[in-house]
Amino acid sequence: MHAPVVLQHYLVAMTNQQRIPMLDMVSYLRKKMPAKTLYNHIWENEGGSSLSFLKIILHDKPMATEMEFFKGKNLLTANLASNLEDYGPALISNFQVSSQFKDMNQWQHLGKDDGKILGSHAMVLVGYRIVNGQVRYLVQNWWKQKAYIEVDASYLANCDATITFFLKKQTQMGDFDSNHEALVECDADACEQQELEGSEIN
Repeated sequence: MHAPVVLQHYLVAMTNQQRIPMLDMVSYLRKKMPAKTLYNHIWENEGGSSLSFLKIILHDKPMATEMEFFKGKNLLTANLASNLEDYGPALISNFQVSSQFKDMNQWQHLGKDDGKILGSHAMVLVGYRIVNGQVRYLVQNWWKQKAYIEVDASYLANCDATITFFLKKQTQMGDFDSNHEALVECDADACEQQELEGSEIN
């Protein structure tokens, strides 16, 4: 759930000069998430669709034509760098986490990953750089020992990730409680402790 919350903040901040808060995740979970779903999320490590959750919390609801998706082989030819410049950060969903990716001493992942798949995850695509003529992408993650990673398009494609850009500008926060803390989360967030956000439904 962290990726949609942080991405919403980024997208709204891009269109505003004043300080922008973030969704109060604790308040949202208490008021909006059914007890059984919350229990499964915390203790059974069951996730949901990050994209669906983001659509719920966004104030300026995007139509299908106001989102751009890239997945699989399309990632190899997509100009993600140009989209980052035009639309800002993007949601990475359905990212297949491998045993190699869970190596906390490795922050750069390029090309093919032959590790065992452990689950799916959501992150945020936040930037890029050019290295020897090749584009490398900066991804924001939520693991304390691996907060940012660098990947290439081939790696994203190999991990079956879906990249979603939001073409519709986000001018304000939604109707849910928010505050100015860096990131509000449950103290008993077992999913965070286990480093995986669970199996997404995409």
